[in-house]
Amino acid sequence: MDNKTKIEPGIGAAGFYLNQIYPSNLVNPEKINDSNNEEIVQLENVILWLNNGRISQIGLVKNYSGTIENQIGIGNTLSDLIKHFGELVEDEEDNLILQHYPGICFETERWEGEPGFEQVSDNLDKKITEIYVYPIDK
Repeated sequence: MDNKTKIEPGIGAAGFYLNQIYPSNLVNPEKINDSNNEEIVQLENVILWLNNGRISQIGLVKNYSGTIENQIGIGNTLSDLIKHFGELVEDEEDNLILQHYPGICFETERWEGEPGFEQVSDNLDKKITEIYVYPIDK
């Protein structure tokens, strides 16, 4: 695991790749959840979702320092994100996604505004706290 590798939307991050077989030799993985075919494990600044032993999603948290295209990472603001990658919207599951850049979503500091009616435009100063890489539907 490498806390500094680039983040590749729809592909991978931290030295892991989507659909990769989970390496069983990792040091101190913490199991967060284990149900039927899905397992979630945390390794320091990385969370891995496993489906039948293969990585299905990668979460980057805390002090992960890798970036997307050497531009955006944890700690940057929504304003920074929009400046470099364009329109940011909430999808039907309340994930912050880039309209024209699939395979990645974001969590931020707590938003301001009336619950359920918060707007991206009112929260441009909020910092990114988590980044998730997921498969791109084809």
